[in-house]
Amino acid sequence: MTTNFDLRTFSIKPSPSITEFLGGLSCAPEKFDRRLFNTDLLAILDVEEIDKTAIICQSMGGWTGLQTAVYHPERGSCLALSITPGGIKIPTVAAALTELSRVFAERGLGTAAVADGFTQEILETAFLYRQIGLFNINLPVDLSNRNPAEIHPDEMDGYCVATLMITSEHYQKFTPNLIREVSKHIPDS
Repeated sequence: MTTNFDLRTFSIKPSPSITEFLGGLSCAPEKFDRRLFNTDLLAILDVEEIDKTAIICQSMGGWTGLQTAVYHPERGSCLALSITPGGIKIPTVAAALTELSRVFAERGLGTAAVADGFTQEILETAFLYRQIGLFNINLPVDLSNRNPAEIHPDEMDGYCVATLMITSEHYQKFTPNLIREVSKHIPDS
């Protein structure tokens, strides 16, 4: 396990933007490739000499987690998907991503990725979410078809990683009904 680490925290006090904080680190939009997300996780696990771990994902992290569980099940003891369809390719998920892309373009990622009214009701947590969202520098607003990384339901045959799906009725982008539908394609979730 790594003994040296850099802990970054956020507060509602004025501070430099995340872009300034990271020294302008960014990813060119043409290099933003969801198909590669799980390779980042696997590289970290390899460097840390972690053979198997619980994988817990929220939102866009679901692409990473489900890809890892499907294509490298030996690396995940279990998977938790929070407010994410994880990249399962079914028509209702494609429609939700298209709508989410429209809302991102209209309202911005930091506000649109949370439940309606959340940013006005819970200011401290909403601020934290917006700050974390700023890590997604140059994130393409069209998440519906750029560098597809979907997992087709037939790829779930033989899926063996225990999976828990978590959602909320407050989050209207990936509704509880949508997450229930996705769970039908993930064995034993």
